[in-house]
Amino acid sequence: MKVLGIFGSPRRGGNTDLLLEEALKGAQEEGAKAEHLFLSDMTIMPCKECHGCDQTGKCVILDDMQKIYPKLLEADVVILASPIFFYGVTAWAKALIDRSQALWSRKYLLKDPSLGKEGRKRKGFFISVGATKGQRVFDGAVLTVKYFFDVLNAAYVGELLFRGVEAKGDILKHPEALRQAYEAGRELVSTYKKGEVKSMAEWKCSNCGYTFEADSVPDRCPSCKQVCSFSNVTCYIPDCGGPGNIDPRLVDVKDKPVKK
Repeated sequence: MKVLGIFGSPRRGGNTDLLLEEALKGAQEEGAKAEHLFLSDMTIMPCKECHGCDQTGKCVILDDMQKIYPKLLEADVVILASPIFFYGVTAWAKALIDRSQALWSRKYLLKDPSLGKEGRKRKGFFISVGATKGQRVFDGAVLTVKYFFDVLNAAYVGELLFRGVEAKGDILKHPEALRQAYEAGRELVSTYKKGEVKSMAEWKCSNCGYTFEADSVPDRCPSCKQVCSFSNVTCYIPDCGGPGNIDPRLVDVKDKPVKK
């Protein structure tokens, strides 16, 4: 099986690079073939919003992204690593995500079966560090990455997010974080081989309103620490049937999303 590691930081050898390297080592330990993709070494132009991919599913911009599309589709597991820049992923990572609009068109407009419900199932994992310790410092990036994984038919199965990490190599002061990354890589491969593709669900605390992720109904809120009732948050992904911002180009498409 193939694991694609996407290095979204412009700083080579930085904290997310070190974490992703450990995750890929863990994946290789379980027998996977790991590929390293350093975005800062590539030329990826921003999406022009020209809608050139609407009819063909192919991007009209000829740059290094053309080499990346097949890598994304060949991978069984995709691990994206990016530090937080202004509460989002880096410009390098965002360019790749925005240019994946071509895959979105294939999936939702052209109904490509290889990206549909019966298509190949992948797993997606996100690694990030943030310099600040803000409660919501990762919220924007996580939501963006979930949309990205969705177009790949990749279930968002987990994340490693570390606050208060800024200077190059700071993560080395936290050996437990490196161990977690290594074990995450191993688990991603081992569970994939067993056919386990388990998504994490989002939960909202009825006491303080904090939204967080867990793979089962939580016992208590990680923010207010109170034992209370939790409601499952409506999925942001358009094809799940839940309410949300549906692209107007889907309105006349057969099998369009319907609110439950």
